[in-house]
Amino acid sequence: LDASRTHVNRDEMFSTFADKYKYYGMVPTGRYLASVRKKFHETIDSFLAREVKKRACDRLYWDVSYKEGKKMAKYRGESIFKGLVTGMNEYGEIRVQFHVVSDSQDQFDAAIEALLNTLNEYGQSSPTTFSTDNPSMDD
Repeated sequence: LDASRTHVNRDEMFSTFADKYKYYGMVPTGRYLASVRKKFHETIDSFLAREVKKRACDRLYWDVSYKEGKKMAKYRGESIFKGLVTGMNEYGEIRVQFHVVSDSQDQFDAAIEALLNTLNEYGQSSPTTFSTDNPSMDD
């Protein structure tokens, strides 16, 4: 039995860099590399979502972006949300993200509780440092 006939849908191996019928010495563009990365990450999305929960969160940086509420999250011309709150750990990984409908900080309570519960479930300590993008306005 011929080995090449048993695997009809075989993935082709990479050729050499100088192969004029394939790469021809060309370097892939940033757009191409970004699209390959995005497609790959789509295939392992559930794994990545679980893995980020395992990361430490000793420091929590809180940022509220109002751009989404002004420009994107609209219904019949009216903003649905005021802002998008993002909480990142010391590695710049998003640990919590949610929308707010006003500047009231009591909307943060549920998200902080959920983050603390997740950290507790994974045996991690709570953040020791918390900072925001606008400390003069925050209590």
